[in-house]
Amino acid sequence: MIALIDFDNIPFLERQHGLVHIATRIAAAIGTRTLSKEGALQLRFYGGWFDGLNLSRNAQQLVPQISGDFPRPLAVSDSYGTTRIMTRAELAYSLACDPTKTLTHTYRPRSIPLTSPP
Repeated sequence: MIALIDFDNIPFLERQHGLVHIATRIAAAIGTRTLSKEGALQLRFYGGWFDGLNLSRNAQQLVPQISGDFPRPLAVSDSYGTTRIMTRAELAYSLACDPTKTLTHTYRPRSIPLTSPP
């Protein structure tokens, strides 16, 4: 199973706990009935990974987490039982249908919201 995750929309407090925490939360939300049929979970994190042609600060912080923490087995338990799955994670630098084309210029700095005149 492949889960597509918009990293920028994950609440800041959840992101502070790290990618393993996020993977565990996603696996728990999917549930054992579905995951037991799959056996593996691939997490593709989308976000502003390229500031121009260079990796953004967020991407630079996440790359070591991904390479250090994944792949990893996860045990998921709920009222239907417990299942173990292999979990992999990656920053989505490209579309899955065209992995050879890197999508650059995806980082957008946040600005102060404009207010309309009275």
